[in-house]
Amino acid sequence: MRAGVQTTGRVGYRLEHEGPIQENKIAKFSSLLLMSGFGRGAYELDFMFPLAMKGPMTIWGIDEGGAHMLAGMIRALRPLVCLETGTNKGRSTRAIAEGLGLNEQGVLYTVDMFDHNVFDSGAIPSKLQEYVKVVIGDLPNSFELEPLCDLEGIDFAFLDAGHEKDELVADLEFIESHRAEECMVVVDNARDKNWPDVTEFFDAYTDHSHITLDTMCGMEIIQMRG
Repeated sequence: MRAGVQTTGRVGYRLEHEGPIQENKIAKFSSLLLMSGFGRGAYELDFMFPLAMKGPMTIWGIDEGGAHMLAGMIRALRPLVCLETGTNKGRSTRAIAEGLGLNEQGVLYTVDMFDHNVFDSGAIPSKLQEYVKVVIGDLPNSFELEPLCDLEGIDFAFLDAGHEKDELVADLEFIESHRAEECMVVVDNARDKNWPDVTEFFDAYTDHSHITLDTMCGMEIIQMRG
């Protein structure tokens, strides 16, 4: 079969991987073109055969729906000083930076104990890098060092690093003492069976009003005021 120039289609991928899906395991993808205009419906064409794409899997990052939600929140709330804990490969970092870029204002301080080179990897495009300050260090120790120790006026935070109760308490205490008059805090994995401490913490949390969103792993939204 030879595809004509008038053929239309859309691209999909087939994962060729045996065993459990795990962080940094090498995955192989075949590239599929879903062809239309051939009589009885759509047909799949492996348009790169016999070549395939290979690379390490990243499954610890935020899901795509959550990323779009973060970008939309930034776009709507128009924060000036953002904090993120748990940069990882930079998917949520990218989402927040995209919102800041569309607003043409604000800065994100993102901290992780590992350097994933989110600028060089392509996670954060060059046009968005002016909105992102990467901090490498462990928490809560990095809160006591520059540039975070001097940070003031935090009005948006996304917490996705430590998921034990004491780690979450340390994050929230830092935000409380460095925030603006109003600050929106988003905590990932709020209803994740792998991190029961987060769920238990918010079941008893009364410092500020908060609500749980039923995302893939649950997100807690805290509105700090006053």
